[in-house]
Amino acid sequence: MTITQKTFGSRVLLCPDITSDRNACHELAGPRVLDVSPKKMTFPLDVGASRFFIVLYHDKSVEFGPASFEIHSIDIRNPEDGPLCA
Repeated sequence: MTITQKTFGSRVLLCPDITSDRNACHELAGPRVLDVSPKKMTFPLDVGASRFFIVLYHDKSVEFGPASFEIHSIDIRNPEDGPLCA
């Protein structure tokens, strides 16, 4: 996944389902944002995962203003590093 995270205090989370408490999620980026250039993120999914959720989270809007993210691409690959969907 390639994403630009532009707002200090915001977070990019990988969650197993949409109802997960954010503490059950894996933090991919944030809350410190020192560089607003696009970042390529690579992360493994559990073998048994049939779905996952990317959550763009920001609870610091009072201090830092509205959050701004840009998702450039999402590329899901198989364990052999080939495309999952061709």
